[in-house]
Formats: sequence, C-alpha cells, structure tokens
Amino acid sequence: MKKYIFLIFFSFSISVVLWSDVQLTVPEKAYLIEHKVLIYAIDRAGQPFEFVDESGELRGFCIDYARDIADILGINLTLKPMGWNDVVKSIENKTADMADMYYSKKRARFAYFTSSFLKIEVRLIVKKDNSTIFGIKDLKNAKIGTLKGDFSNEYLKDKLKNPHILSYDTPSNIVKALDTGEINVMVGDYPTMLYFTQNLHMRDKFKTVGSPLYTGNLCFATHSLILRDILNKAVKEFERYPARKDTLIKKWFGEAILEAEKKMKRFRMTVFILLITVATIAVLFVVQFVWNRILEKRVTEKTKEIGQANKNLNLMNEELRSSMEEIEDSNRQLEYYYSILYTLLGLSEALFFSPDIEGTVENVLKETSDKIEKLDGIMILEKGKENKMELRFVSNRHIPIPDTYFDIQKSAIPEDILITYPGKHHITNPLFAFISKVIGASPRILVYDPIYINENLKALNVLYFLKADSLEPIELDVVKFISTQLKAGYKMYYQMKELKEMVEHDTLTGLYNRKVFEGICQREIARTLRYGGTGVFVILDLNDFKEVNDIYGHLFGDQVLIEVAKILKTKVRDVDVISRYGGDEIAILFTGITYDQGIIKMDMMNSQLQRESYDIYKEKGISISFSYGLSEFPTEDIDYDELFRKADIRLYEMKKKWHRAQEEDKD
Repeated sequence: MKKYIFLIFFSFSISVVLWSDVQLTVPEKAYLIEHKVLIYAIDRAGQPFEFVDESGELRGFCIDYARDIADILGINLTLKPMGWNDVVKSIENKTADMADMYYSKKRARFAYFTSSFLKIEVRLIVKKDNSTIFGIKDLKNAKIGTLKGDFSNEYLKDKLKNPHILSYDTPSNIVKALDTGEINVMVGDYPTMLYFTQNLHMRDKFKTVGSPLYTGNLCFATHSLILRDILNKAVKEFERYPARKDTLIKKWFGEAILEAEKKMKRFRMTVFILLITVATIAVLFVVQFVWNRILEKRVTEKTKEIGQANKNLNLMNEELRSSMEEIEDSNRQLEYYYSILYTLLGLSEALFFSPDIEGTVENVLKETSDKIEKLDGIMILEKGKENKMELRFVSNRHIPIPDTYFDIQKSAIPEDILITYPGKHHITNPLFAFISKVIGASPRILVYDPIYINENLKALNVLYFLKADSLEPIELDVVKFISTQLKAGYKMYYQMKELKEMVEHDTLTGLYNRKVFEGICQREIARTLRYGGTGVFVILDLNDFKEVNDIYGHLFGDQVLIEVAKILKTKVRDVDVISRYGGDEIAILFTGITYDQGIIKMDMMNSQLQRESYDIYKEKGISISFSYGLSEFPTEDIDYDELFRKADIRLYEMKKKWHRAQEEDKD
C-alpha cells in the first residue's frame, strides 16, 4: 500500500514533463512508472508487419508504429521475437505485456484490444491471365492457397462448402505456388501479399479480383485493462499526425496500400457528411453559389489571359515577318554581288537559291557544268546527334550509300575551304575513307568547305574529282564559287528551318504553340468528316501550380513545366498532337479514339505524371497532377471553338471536384 501511494505521489511530480500531450489518469501514470520497460511479443516471420531480417535486426510496420507509441508515452520496449502461436500464448499466459494482432471474439476471451490502428483488406489474388475466378462464388472447384493459422481459413470454411484449401508456412511459398500453378488463387492480407510479390519480382504477374472478403482490424492486445487504456490514448495521439502514419504505410506497403487507406478515410468522411447533410443543406447551397461565382471569375480571367497571349503571338509573328524581310534584303544583296562574279565567270544568268538543299545543288550544277567538266559530284554532310556527321545529299543519286555517318572527333575537319591533290590525301583519315566508300572509288581531288553558323560546325560541302590531277585557275574560281553558293544556300535553308521552329513551337517547353495546334485540329476535324472516324480534344490544367510558383519561384515553376512537357510528350503517340495552350494549360489532340477511350488514356497519363514527377522532385515532396476536360469530334460538334468550350467546362468541373477532395483530406 505504501509503495502504491509513493508511486502516485511521484507520478504527480513529473506528470508535467512526461505526459504533456497524452492525458493519463493517476493510476495510469503510476502503472507506467512501475513498468518502465514493456515486453512486446512479435512474430519473427510476420513480414511486412514484423520480422527478423537476415542481419538479425527487428523490422516491420508494427515495430516502427510501436516504437513511436513508446516515444509518445516516454517508455521503453523490449522486443521478443517468437513464432506466431507463441505470440498468442504469451498474451494468454501473461508472459508478455503486449503484442499486435487482429481482433476476434475468440481472442477477446483472454486479451484486451485497443482501437484499430490499421484496417487490412483480405483479397483474392490470381494470375493476370485468369479468366475463371472473379469473386468468392467462383472458388467452389478452385485450389485455394492460405497461410497456416490465418483467420482466412476459418472464414472460407464458413462461407464455402468443403473448400479445397492448401495451407503454407510462409506467404512467399503461397506466391510461388500460384506462380507455378500449384494453386489457382491465393487468399490473404493484401499488404502482405503485395510485399512478397514485390520482393519476389512477381508483382506484374498477378491481379486482385472481386471485392475484399473482409476487413481485419489490426490492434494492440494486452492482458492488462489499464495498459489497454494507456495504449488507446497513445494511438489516438499518434493518429493526430497522419503524415507520419502515411510515411510508415508507404515505407512498408507502397503507394497502393496508402491509396487504399486514404480511400477508406474518404469513405468514412463521406458517411459522416451524409449524416449531417440534412442539417446543413442550406449552407451547402450558399457555398455552391459562391463557388460558381468564383469559377465564373476564374473563367473570365483565363479568357483575358488567352486574349493577351493571342496579342503577344501576333506581335511575335510581326517580328518574324520583319526578320524574314531582312533576310530577303540580304538575299537580294547577295544576288547583286554574285551577279558581278557571274559576269566575270561568263555565266549567262543569275542563280537563285532553292528552299531545299537538293534544289540549290541542282541549280548550281546546271549553271556551271560547262565551266568545269572535270567535276564528278557534290555531297553535303550535316552534323547530327552525338558528334555524328550524317550524309545529307549526294548529287549522283545512283550511287549506293553503304554508311550514312562518321564520327567528327576522329576526323580532320578543316576550319576553312581546303583543296587536296593527288599524293596529299590523308588515307588514314576516316573522312576520306567515308567519302571513298560512298562514291565507290578513291577521289583524286577533294574540296572540303565547312559551314559554320554562330561559330558552330553545322555542315560540310564536299566536291570530288575522280580523274583530274589538277585544276586551272579559272576552274579553281568556279570551284570556290560553287562552294560559296552551296554554303550560302545551306545557311538560308538552316535559317528558314530555325524560323519555322520558332513560329510553330513554344519557346519554353518546345511543344506546339496554340496557333499551330488550332490549325492542326481544324484540319483533323475536316479529315474525319470526309473519311470518317472520331477524335478527342483535351485541355488540361496543372493542379496547385500557382502554389509551386509562390513557394519555389517562377524559375523553378518554368523548370517544372519543361519536365511536365517532356513526360507528357512520351505518353502520346506520334500521330497525336500536344501543345502548350497558355500558362500551365496544355492541349492534346488524340486521333482515332472515342470519348471513353480518351478518359482512360488521360487517367493513365495523370497517374504516370504523378509518379514520375515525384521521382524527380521527391526531395521537395512535389508530385504534379492535373485536371482535364475533353470533347469528341465530330460526334459532339465540328466547330473548334465549341469543342474547346465544352472541354473547358468539363475541365473546371473536374477541378472543382479535385479541390473538394483536397478539402476533405485536410479535414
């Protein structure tokens, strides 16, 4: 008695320090002071909830959870690994203070259970090619794999008449049995089966079917009523920090179980909301009215932004037109200067550049063929990816091309025009070997003329002579003239190509801009009207992208947009078109699919974007998702503006649902 009074007095003196968060009664505090270390019985092979790993370390979800509970209470735990049957007996015989297990009426006869800290679904899992089992009703003639001693054995015997059950010692043996065909279906805790299929690299071989057989409540069990009450309060305190619990769930079970847990929370919240709906219906009408007004305002703002973007695009087009005029002026000056050279060389008329390389070469050869009969051919090599020089054009089209590129770094590329004569060729140079291979003979005279744009090597002109041993002065002038013409023609072609890229693509993401996208959509609508078929127009908007800009700055936000564009671009087909529509809005045109197929495609892309963006920005905890709206043509409409309007309305309806779900998760 004196000892008990002393413990009560001592607990009062330190209560402010130890139990500032968990409100314990005086007897509860005294109990913890008397039991400074609690014995926690664990299953040594209960992956992923609790187990002893290969290094002898005790690990698992329940162990991490129990340690957090111990930290909340300010106590120590002694973990004792043993077989599962011994865990149950240790609580029944009072040789351990606590353990974790599912609640059942049978176990409640000898143990006190806390409230559930994790709800686990028991599911049916089959091979992906299964076409006979879709639920519990299909298990009559099936071979069913279960874990020895698991409650699922009792459940199946109660629900089915003489079920063919094969029990295994470990979950991994069940997974292997399903893989080899020894059983047709496995029944067990979904997190456990998911954990073992992942560890055995068999996740992609299986799927779940039907609805959950039942949901088990994972609790702490103890033989002490007062300890049960203490643990209940600690569990309640821990549940106030869902982020920590989500971290544990994700660590041990993965995203799939975390999502299931969140769905269960949302379900419970939905039930609660339904119970109070009658009393709050008037308020909801007011909220709905206000929200609609906010949406109308946002649509108006977006419309203004799109209008401003159109103005900016028009200004850019004006600047591009001005640049084109400057290029044309430069070309006229070049034609004037070259006309003087034409006169000196005795050419009959001025040469005109062609918009393509082939046309330029043909024009040059046509005008100069009578001035230099020794020339056998012209080739143009263009710099490609990874320092590869690729064959762009050969004037003698009948020549077979055995190889199409060579490595620049291993070849001697001159800095200016270079003419080599017999005896001066670098036979070991891969460039000479490449040219010889392309034309099928070793040239006697070679003229190399590199083309640099902004000090970067872009292409190489090569004129080759197979029989000539020398060139006259006038022939040298013609050769240099031809090479200069080709160089000027290539530069014009390259500039036109870059201008076309600038006009058609968004400068930040590299996606098509809005104007080009609209033109493609209108042509595709016309094509479906003429030849039949359907297509889908999609407009998507990134969720909470404003918060990314506000927290991390607009430069980081631009980088996120670039990464999002790269990810989405890899998820569409070559025949589909993707465009940056404005701000954080992206538009996609899917050809040859229906509205329902478009929804499936967009939901899959949304999941992939969330996963891949989190992999990139996981240090900041950022995962990018989007809301979207789509419309089908020509089924719903053939007018582009009307298709956009319908898709835009559906986008904001989805955005509204997404915001509502976010608010529910916060609650």
